[in-house]
Amino acid sequence: MHALRMDKDTLRRYYKLRRKKAAPKTLLQRDVGSVIETSINIATYIPINNEVNTMAINEWILAHHPTKNLYIPSCPSPNRNRHNYQLFQIRNLFTDIQYHENGIPEIHSTTIPTISPDEIDFWIVPGVAFTISGIRLGYGMGIYDRLLASATGITYGISHQCQKSDDLPQSSWDVVMDKVLFY
Repeated sequence: MHALRMDKDTLRRYYKLRRKKAAPKTLLQRDVGSVIETSINIATYIPINNEVNTMAINEWILAHHPTKNLYIPSCPSPNRNRHNYQLFQIRNLFTDIQYHENGIPEIHSTTIPTISPDEIDFWIVPGVAFTISGIRLGYGMGIYDRLLASATGITYGISHQCQKSDDLPQSSWDVVMDKVLFY
């Protein structure tokens, strides 16, 4: 597939459809455990729309690493403004997160601590598509582009094998991942 011949919106539709048809996959501890061991502040995500599942990693960090801090990007209720995403510290996956009627997870309390993106040591980042070299095609809302703009931590893109592309269009603000894991 010659992705550079298609615009980003067309590519997003194509790879979302592929991801929707993919068998469910889970991020494996063996693939990120050594980076987690050397990190204090870790940003990950709550999976939606058949993204690679990170819940086992999130639970493992909380249960087995009390000196580590787990952060999830979210827009605090009731704002839900895509330009207002922040990194919220998660201490309990069941009480700190609520699910919107459309299945989108969000933080439901403004009293949960936040952190600046430049303080994150390790990022686990979803995407619509990735190249092996780390170019990421996101959802088109710029959420991770804004969060990663000042980030200095290690970035891992996570996706299904079917979301792998030989080439993707890249904008000047797109952050290239340090590594991509395809499942």
